[in-house]
Amino acid sequence: MSDNPVLCKRCGKEPAELNGSGEISLKGMCVACFKKSIMCCSCGKPDLKLKKNRCAECTEELRKIQQELNEPTDKPQIADLSDRSQELSLGKRVDENGNESRLVVQRMDTVQAERLEWIWPGKLPRGMFAIISGRMGSGKGISWADWTARITTGQPWPDGAQNTMGPKMVLIAAPEDDPKRTLRPRLEAAGADLKKVLWLKRTESVETVRRKTAKAERQMLLERDLLNIAQALKHHSDIALVILDPLSSFFSIKMTDDREMRPVMDAITKMCSMTGTTLLAVSHTNKRSDVDSTQRVLGASCVAGSARIIWNFSPNPDDKEERLMSLVKSNVGSTAGQKFRVKVVDITLLDGTKAETARCEWLGDHNEDADEVTARGRDQRQQGDRQKDIAVAFIRMKLSDGMKPAKEMYKQAEKEGIAEKTLQRAKYSLGVRSVPSPKGEKSWYWTLNQAEDPVMEPEAMEAAM
Repeated sequence: MSDNPVLCKRCGKEPAELNGSGEISLKGMCVACFKKSIMCCSCGKPDLKLKKNRCAECTEELRKIQQELNEPTDKPQIADLSDRSQELSLGKRVDENGNESRLVVQRMDTVQAERLEWIWPGKLPRGMFAIISGRMGSGKGISWADWTARITTGQPWPDGAQNTMGPKMVLIAAPEDDPKRTLRPRLEAAGADLKKVLWLKRTESVETVRRKTAKAERQMLLERDLLNIAQALKHHSDIALVILDPLSSFFSIKMTDDREMRPVMDAITKMCSMTGTTLLAVSHTNKRSDVDSTQRVLGASCVAGSARIIWNFSPNPDDKEERLMSLVKSNVGSTAGQKFRVKVVDITLLDGTKAETARCEWLGDHNEDADEVTARGRDQRQQGDRQKDIAVAFIRMKLSDGMKPAKEMYKQAEKEGIAEKTLQRAKYSLGVRSVPSPKGEKSWYWTLNQAEDPVMEPEAMEAAM
């Protein structure tokens, strides 16, 4: 190899691989980058003939999924979107190889209008893709457990809306939750009909390699298994809702890559429309505070763009015990949000013992959207920071000439309009120590001097002895 090797054109760090004659090979890349360049984004297998980062097998599988979703359905309550009798061809073109392409259009007056149906009126549309998002601990899990209970039993919705669908089935895929210690206890506490709840455990496949068959088990992946889901929903029309918690667990491709995600999201939208089943995705949010609530949903822009309605879950800035379900976006009309509280309850196990779990306690409507709730929380945090700065300055001034009684500090702070909790936050941030009274009293003093220990006065020492 020469003193100045040609670097890999992909990473720019490692030398490009040379062949036996000393010429650059592997398309000017190092071995590691070349292996990545020929790796299928769906199945992860190497293939020298990749098309748009997918191998021929995965490309054909995605084509079959889209073709299957275009086929007519035998369910009368679902619109037949594949009716070709009213279609027209425009812009027909034949290339030099004889391949033909054209645009297919349909006059809008031949499209049959249909009524929008709801699972939860105004909150959860039927036959569409929906998202609930929020940080960890915001109450997303116990909320969809409550929704599952109402769908499987036909109970009215939290806002008093009538449950017009009647008891239906729900398919749940939640790999992060233990079905024995988390899923069943939550569903049972919510009052769900467990016989109408299906738990998706895994995907099984039988592969033939060199005339030998081998069984394989793996996590369900949307870009590979969407056809299985579509066929299941097509033949089991009693399933009204599919819950994926979290959505990021069901992709092997990069969720932030819009080019890779868009075909899958388009297929999901079509699947929901064709089957009349709602797919509810649970998503975490990023930590950015300079963007709106839609952009905080994890994933490529097409993920939030494909959802017809998105709800955000967050603590109530005015009451830390409450949670808020706030509207992020809706393409099916505006509606009020909901307040709820996480309530700890006990359920009885098969052996007669009690187990602790949680359920939703709904508290009524609220009219703020997700951006307004986020802005209010940010303003309160900034206001709290300003109050804390005032408390810090107050403590420094009072303790600048030595330790002071804690009771006196609280009284003086109250006169200055500083709340007790704010004073305590400032105390901890400054590293203020609480030490016993140097006078032998049953009281405490505050000191900023880390080396300053209480020295008992002679009179107090005699009294103590």
